[in-house]
Amino acid sequence: MKHKSGEIWGGIYILIAMAIIGPNDTLVVMLEDSIGVGQFHLLRSLISVPLMLIVAWFVGSNLKIIRPWFMMLRNFCFMVSMLIYFSSLSFLPMAVTGAGIFTCPIFVLIFSRLFFGQHIGIRRISAVAIGSAGVLVILDPNGTDFSWMHILPVCGGAFLALSNILTKRYCDQENPVVLSAMGFTFLGIGGGVASLLLGMYPVEPNDHLTPFITTSWGTVSLAVFGLIFAQAFFSTIAMWFMTRAYQVGDPTYINVFEYFFLISAGLAAWIFLEQYLGLQDIIGIVLIVVAGVIATRAGLQKDADSTVLN
Repeated sequence: MKHKSGEIWGGIYILIAMAIIGPNDTLVVMLEDSIGVGQFHLLRSLISVPLMLIVAWFVGSNLKIIRPWFMMLRNFCFMVSMLIYFSSLSFLPMAVTGAGIFTCPIFVLIFSRLFFGQHIGIRRISAVAIGSAGVLVILDPNGTDFSWMHILPVCGGAFLALSNILTKRYCDQENPVVLSAMGFTFLGIGGGVASLLLGMYPVEPNDHLTPFITTSWGTVSLAVFGLIFAQAFFSTIAMWFMTRAYQVGDPTYINVFEYFFLISAGLAAWIFLEQYLGLQDIIGIVLIVVAGVIATRAGLQKDADSTVLN
């Protein structure tokens, strides 16, 4: 019963997080002409981390880190995933970028097999095949507008899968406030390093590298800072819910709830950004969602069978 309760609460936490993240990420698209992605992450982390520490102090949280090396590895993977995701928002529609990131459940299966020897049956293999087909439909590698940059969100999905696996297997006893604060700290450091390198070795924008990706440092207006503060505030709340979800529930079970982001992001992009999806994009997203559902149901059945046998 306790295990089941954890999965239920994990799913609820994920739904809340996705409902926040979808509209909140439209703010990043609004900021892309005013700031670089590295400076954005640095400033956002400088806001978010103190907010989290205030929350930790207010509730009397224990900030001790139990497994520091796994904590660092988990947050490094998370940092890479989020840097990729936010960079991709500047040249791809939000829902399409989200579809690439949320190939995460497919990579959870693959990495669980490669690194932990988890058995993958026919249904999980079919999930990988269907999800991969969905990715190919969205990316359309034979299309005239395709470039290697379009693969970036899928790479972000792979790193997010590693982060989620590490969260459950090695960081489940860590304080979620500490995990979230460390996640933002790594993002801030990564953004600062990226901005520093771009300042030392400038890169000119082109058809594939947008100014949001290539800009190093710049003057930030009060209006822009206000949007960054709002984005940081709501990201802090969403990240706590997401981190807590992967502590109480198995990634194989609750990954499917993350697909609510595609609905949340699609509606927010349509309302606030006037972004519309083509039929091919919708078909690809549906295939990826179907793959996630199959993978999740396969995991549920496997655990149910194990319970009966035991």
